[in-house]
Amino acid sequence: MAVSEDDFRSALSRFPSGVNVVTTKDANGRPHGITVSAFCSVSLAPPLVLICIEKTTASHDAFNDSGVFVVNTLRASHQHISEQFAAPAVDKFDAVAFRPASLGFRS
Repeated sequence: MAVSEDDFRSALSRFPSGVNVVTTKDANGRPHGITVSAFCSVSLAPPLVLICIEKTTASHDAFNDSGVFVVNTLRASHQHISEQFAAPAVDKFDAVAFRPASLGFRS
């Protein structure tokens, strides 16, 4: 989905700080997701954001290999989702409503 520079700037200017769950899929199509608080704008043209993922995280390779991800910005009422995706687990998507997107999974 193409995003105009003005829309991208407007969206990121409204993000003071927060907690996000970033999601992707591995080469086999399995969903992967982690909670991140390190999220920031890198460039308006092209529109780029940065997330920081520890290399020892089980999902690191899936994010690195796929090269794409979806950012799900959470609100205070989503604390349980933040905690679920922050903890090591076999299936972090268990009991979380989500739908596949072209680049990852949206919760």
